[in-house]
Amino acid sequence: MDSSRLDNPQSATSSANEKLMEQQMGKPSFQEWFCLEQGRTNFQIDPVRDREVLLGQPEWEEEINSRLRRAGILGTPVRLLWWGQFGIGKTHRLHHTEYLIRKNGYRYYACYVVASDLQEKTGFERLHYELINSLGRAEIKRLVSSYLLKIKTNPGQVPSLKEICNNSADVEAALQSFGGDLQNPKLPAWRFLCGLELRGNEMALAGVTKEQLDSSHDFSSVLAAIGKIIRVETGNELIYLIDEAENLTKITNKTAEARWQECLRSFLDIQHISVVITVGAERFQDMPRLLILADVVRRLQKDNYLHMEAYKLNDVTKFLEGLLRAWIDPSKRSRLEAAEGLAQTVPGYKPELFPFNEGAFRKFCDYAVVDPRTAKPSEILNRLNTVAAEAYFRDQRVIDQNLLTELGIA
Repeated sequence: MDSSRLDNPQSATSSANEKLMEQQMGKPSFQEWFCLEQGRTNFQIDPVRDREVLLGQPEWEEEINSRLRRAGILGTPVRLLWWGQFGIGKTHRLHHTEYLIRKNGYRYYACYVVASDLQEKTGFERLHYELINSLGRAEIKRLVSSYLLKIKTNPGQVPSLKEICNNSADVEAALQSFGGDLQNPKLPAWRFLCGLELRGNEMALAGVTKEQLDSSHDFSSVLAAIGKIIRVETGNELIYLIDEAENLTKITNKTAEARWQECLRSFLDIQHISVVITVGAERFQDMPRLLILADVVRRLQKDNYLHMEAYKLNDVTKFLEGLLRAWIDPSKRSRLEAAEGLAQTVPGYKPELFPFNEGAFRKFCDYAVVDPRTAKPSEILNRLNTVAAEAYFRDQRVIDQNLLTELGIA
């Protein structure tokens, strides 16, 4: 034995890595080995990239569609809150909702927002900034300018700024400055509308009387006005998709919490803005207190609090079947089947379950629901990638029950 290897563990590790690389040279990549679609590096889901596919039970997608359709027919705002354990797929469902709006032509102007960077004393202005700024300054400038032109050239065609601003003179003035012809007032006016503090001569440029929005009426006036302008100019209703609202639990200061309560009430009272919220929580009692206060629940409505439960066996089965159908390239798989005779040489081989044989697929699904705490997409996909990587290292094209047993999946 080379004693230098024992004295230098780093050298031994480096040598092992070099040997592994030598073994893998000339071998197809992981993506090629498992016939993954072009652009996929593994079996993971990206909520944005993969927004078009909502894997699992078909009724999950129908639930979203039915609520969007019903609200559109009745002319009522969408009010919906999904809650469940972390990793259950809430963010993916939000992005899929945005995809369905575009795909099915629902009359909504979707905006995705994350309720982030909240602390004990953080005010509502933090979320308000995200709600407004995420709409895009250039696009809102175009819409506001067009709306102001309608008021100027055809009075009475649309409601006045005063009407849509709920009689808030500062919000009216800021919108006038932001959408007007002069360039200098635009940035200060936008900062004011976003809830940021103005400094120096910015108040004068924006035409407002105070440095910052400072009340629930101010915040709701800005949101209501911009929502109305979006509706008039695009024909679509503004819908906010608010992710990670569990961060509201960080607001523990009583004064700050009371202000948030007032602002949430005013926000939810705007009937031409729809809201879908996600909350990470293991139990309902772990939800942010602000979202289970009686006056907030009354506005969101109790029936709109939907629990995304841990997956059952049928959920896991449909989820993985859908994943393999979407992630595996059938033409690549067919070529592999012909080249290696998988149907003839692999017991229980079914093309639609590749890279599993049937027994391993059933065993993997059964194991996924043993512990409800891990019966969720994030855990299932991590486990799938680990198993597939191990099969790759062992030069196994098809995952069988023996491999799962060796990896502790029993």
